[in-house]
Amino acid sequence: MIKVNIERSSKTPIYLQMFQQIKQQILDNEIPEGYRLPSEREFAISLGVNRSTIVNAYKELEAEGYLEAKVGRGTVVREFGGSAARKVPDPDEVFNWRDTLEAVSPIDLSRKITTDEQILSRIRKLVKDSEIISFVKDITPKDGSIPNLLIESFSRVATAKTAKLFQKGPVEGFSSLRECVVKIMRKRNVSVTQDQIVITRNSPHALDLVARLLIRSNDTVITDEPTFMSFIRIFSRHEARVATIPMLNNGQNNYYSEHFSEVLRRNYAKFFLIRPTYLNPTGRTLDHETRQSILDNAYKFGVPLVEYDPYYDLYHDRSPPDPIISMDFKDYVLYIGSFPRSLPLDMQLGWIAGPKAVISRIARLKRMDRDYTTSILQWIADDFCRTGNMERYLYEVRKQCRQNCQAFADTIKKYGQNLIRCIPPLGGYHVWCVLPESVNAEQLLAVATHHKVVFMPGDMFFLSGTPGENHIRVTLFDITEREVIEGTKRLCRAVQEVVES
Repeated sequence: MIKVNIERSSKTPIYLQMFQQIKQQILDNEIPEGYRLPSEREFAISLGVNRSTIVNAYKELEAEGYLEAKVGRGTVVREFGGSAARKVPDPDEVFNWRDTLEAVSPIDLSRKITTDEQILSRIRKLVKDSEIISFVKDITPKDGSIPNLLIESFSRVATAKTAKLFQKGPVEGFSSLRECVVKIMRKRNVSVTQDQIVITRNSPHALDLVARLLIRSNDTVITDEPTFMSFIRIFSRHEARVATIPMLNNGQNNYYSEHFSEVLRRNYAKFFLIRPTYLNPTGRTLDHETRQSILDNAYKFGVPLVEYDPYYDLYHDRSPPDPIISMDFKDYVLYIGSFPRSLPLDMQLGWIAGPKAVISRIARLKRMDRDYTTSILQWIADDFCRTGNMERYLYEVRKQCRQNCQAFADTIKKYGQNLIRCIPPLGGYHVWCVLPESVNAEQLLAVATHHKVVFMPGDMFFLSGTPGENHIRVTLFDITEREVIEGTKRLCRAVQEVVES
């Protein structure tokens, strides 16, 4: 029943080849629950490999929760509902964060999380060329791009709070700034109090704090894919194992019902990191029904959610659906928000909102590490929010993002209709593009640099890399409409050159 095809010339170790193939056969129900696998010795002889190879493959499958050892039966495919299965929570039970905060999961996932720093280093060098048009906002902040409205707030703070600028404030963040966040959350139909909020340096810092608190070595985290490079670094740093859920661009409800519940069923996870709004890199947004479906499955399987939502306010025409936390009445959701991600990096302060028990532990963790968010940045953010400057700034950012995305789509239609397929975002400033199957994004980058345009290759956003080989991410912020049009023309010429080569 088990079919294993070993490619001995492959760079992938044989035990991982076996792990991946057997795992997929279990997920596809080609190998049924309760099926007894061959003994390690028998399997090794039949495949012509060392017994240690079989041992390692079985260990990885056990770590992911696909196999278990049964006395008198050997190694079998795990049956859902058996003694090893996750306890199904009471439908009316409020989530017990104490178990998640204190317990170390016995089931581990095995997934190597890597990043391609060589490509990033190459792009950093390329964007120093003044003739290059960069579609890579994350690593290319422009000099002199600080908004005037932010400068106004800085000037007021420098004048009014001179004596307080460098004083150490509460580790949770200044009370006045947390009150601003309370009001921001209220606009998103989320009711929280100040003691349910902690201010962080930025949203990735917020996720790192959550990871430090909840994850132990080899614990499982579930996230969507394509994912964000910062997440890969964070989970790798905390030695987490990662299970991924491929995300469709339209976020269909039935897709989540089938795939999200299947992943939860097969794995013990500390939490599911979900990015429902204008996510990086695809720009995709989940509809209300899908958000509710995700929460329902979290309740069903007893898995808490970490809702990562830094782009919520960057809609183009109309605001997105309410956050998942707004629907949560069982304390299952930790929410990570951010001041506009379009601001200069140091001003992208973030926050975590959630149950008091968790927030107090995060604050304690910050205090032990002397991890205080800079006072002057908090005062500026507080003024920026209270004076209405942030809303005025967001109005201009939304307009620019909308115009740039439209200019990009129009130029693609005119010069690259048969070369590049784009998925228009409803908000944010990232556009996810699909290239012809014959075009490799990294090879295209090499050609595109000769045309003086750079972008982010899609494989940077996948843990395995392969699914993104013919995808690219284009970022359309901190760039003029004229630059967008010219850069898009250059990109189309580069794709055409690769196709014809």
